[in-house]
Amino acid sequence: LGPLFRSEEKLAVPLLIFMYPICIVLILLNVIPVRFASSKVFRAVVLVTFLFSIPDFIGQVFPGLSLGPVHAALPLASSGMAWVLPSLITFLWMNRKLFFRPKQGT
Repeated sequence: LGPLFRSEEKLAVPLLIFMYPICIVLILLNVIPVRFASSKVFRAVVLVTFLFSIPDFIGQVFPGLSLGPVHAALPLASSGMAWVLPSLITFLWMNRKLFFRPKQGT
C-alpha cells in the first residue's frame, strides 16, 4: 500500500498547485460586486489563471524539465504565483470601461 500512496502524492500535489489559483480567483470574483465581475470577466480571468497555472503544474509533474526561461519571463513565478499579475491585468482590462470612463461634457 505504501508505493500506491507515493504515486498518488506525486499526482496530488501538482493537481493542487494547478487547482488552487483557479479556486482563489473564483472565490475573489464571487466576493466583489457583480458590476465588476460579469460573466465575461469571470471567463477571461479564469482562463488566464488556468493558462498561467500550467507551467507550475508541469514543473511539479516533470521536475527534470527545465522551465527556466518560462519562469524568468513571468513575474512571481519563483514563488509559484505566476498567475497573479496576469489575472489582475485581465481583470482590469475586462473592466476598463468601468474604471476608465471618458469624461462627459465640461
